[in-house]
Amino acid sequence: MSVEFLKIQKAAVLSAFSEKPRLDCNFRVEIDDQPEKLVLYAKDIAYGKGSLTSTSIEIGSTEFNRPSKKNAGSQTFTFYDNEQGEISDFIKSLQGRIFDKRGLLNLPIDYLFNVRAYRILDDTSEVLEFESTVYCEENNDYKLSVEAVGERGTFNATFKKYCSMGGLLK
Repeated sequence: MSVEFLKIQKAAVLSAFSEKPRLDCNFRVEIDDQPEKLVLYAKDIAYGKGSLTSTSIEIGSTEFNRPSKKNAGSQTFTFYDNEQGEISDFIKSLQGRIFDKRGLLNLPIDYLFNVRAYRILDDTSEVLEFESTVYCEENNDYKLSVEAVGERGTFNATFKKYCSMGGLLK
């Protein structure tokens, strides 16, 4: 095989990789105000569907527990980055909205956004898994691998839900 043929073959693989949906992902993610050219795919998503905190009351030797609050919870996504690192840069910009240049906390309107996760079904159709109003709590664990051809970096991003009861931004 000639070097020129290998270059053409590599370009074709990378072009197909960037234009078609990832076949090894279970979720497509949309975030308010994301650039149109960015398509976010998540390999994994971890989130709770509900958590309650209880208050205990003791009367004599008996303990009674009653629910006292619903916790907001977090959502952790394992994203695939693109070749230029634009997806991790976009997530980093979301986290950068929380504090201003002087280090002061901005108002929630400045850093909150809606995130929607769509489950990709076997027939390539999608169904909405959840939608939440969140802020970027963590952006970490960036991994690169040179062992697989066409493989991109992955990283984890954790979004903290702003409110435990409804409350989507409109």
